[in-house]
Amino acid sequence: MYPAIGMHLTTLNQDVLSMIVSYLSTWDALRLSETCRGILCIARNQALSSVTLGVNRPFNPTGTDNPHEGQLFCLYVLADVPGRLHRVRRLGVHTSIWRYFGSPAPQRGYVLMSEYSLAPLLASVLENAANLQHLLLGDAAGLMCNEPRIAAALSVLPSLTTLRLNDLASTDYDHIFHAVSNMCSPNLRTLEIQHMLDQSFSGSPFLSVHRVVLDECSVHTPIGIYSLFPNVRDLILLHTDFEAAEEGNWSDLNYFHGSTHNWICLQMRCSVARLELENTLSLYNVSRRPFDCSTPAEVLQVLQYASPKSLYLCIDTNFDLGEQFWKRFVTSLPRLQCLELALDYVALGLETPESEWLGDFMPWTVNMFFLFWGHCKSSTSTSPSLYTGRTTKHHAIPFTALQASEASFLAYLPNT
Repeated sequence: MYPAIGMHLTTLNQDVLSMIVSYLSTWDALRLSETCRGILCIARNQALSSVTLGVNRPFNPTGTDNPHEGQLFCLYVLADVPGRLHRVRRLGVHTSIWRYFGSPAPQRGYVLMSEYSLAPLLASVLENAANLQHLLLGDAAGLMCNEPRIAAALSVLPSLTTLRLNDLASTDYDHIFHAVSNMCSPNLRTLEIQHMLDQSFSGSPFLSVHRVVLDECSVHTPIGIYSLFPNVRDLILLHTDFEAAEEGNWSDLNYFHGSTHNWICLQMRCSVARLELENTLSLYNVSRRPFDCSTPAEVLQVLQYASPKSLYLCIDTNFDLGEQFWKRFVTSLPRLQCLELALDYVALGLETPESEWLGDFMPWTVNMFFLFWGHCKSSTSTSPSLYTGRTTKHHAIPFTALQASEASFLAYLPNT
């Protein structure tokens, strides 16, 4: 039943060979193909399925280490569109693929300018990438301004489901977002935007988008986010600053990640299945608190509307939140099934305060929610805190039973 010793790889059928190659990295698969010409086509197809041009790294004025990398790839896949380009499923074009050079500027010395000689070739690739599903464009605004065909190509990508646009921060590129929203693939499900100013938020609604990620975006005026993404189910706001109130709302969300400040500024009033608050709950004075902290009142306000089934919350254990806070905390979570606590504290020697803090907290959760802890196990991990010299310990607490009726809760209160 086993293959004979010395049996050649090519005696295996194509399904088995494809499975073997799929477990290898792209580099290992190509190296294996050098020893067996029969699997060259399989290894090449796997290598082409996911292509990254440039390296995702901090800005480097010298650009990519290989200035011809992008050109070689574009010419290679365009030489055989059905056999090569149509194999590409994921394509990432990072900023480091472009060369930068100094250009004199009045009263400012020299400024760095990008060299986009590759843009026409890249536009030709996108216009013919019929099976492309995931696309990342670094320095997207400058790229599309220098080659308008790239923005237009997004409308002829029938399989495109995920689009990430990086570096849209220049006010000179306001029309880019408008062009993208008007011409984007109707099958687009996920839109990720990094480094974007509020002036660029304009255009037709993204009706097909269900997942929106805004990373390091600055929004100081109303952008109409509810009308721009009317069917969103997952909203992720990473280090994104909203300063203006928005009109409208969603009925409910599957997932929200962001700060309490974002929730309040957006005037959100919808329930959320999974809620992750990225800022730390603390008792700092509002005028003196760090930018990544929220007050108990803000957290309770968010929980009142969100009523999550699963909640992630980071708490500064140096402050006593008080009994009244925990009473309101519990009553604000009638649907809660899982609570993940990240305890932020200053570690002094070998002593850590999380055991004492959890000792005060656990009786409230056990009694209020009538949980069966005998069948539950919490997981714990430790990571560096955002604050210097501090530690954040994460406790994932699964709830196997929901809160009982309001009457049961009220009956418990006199005994506390």
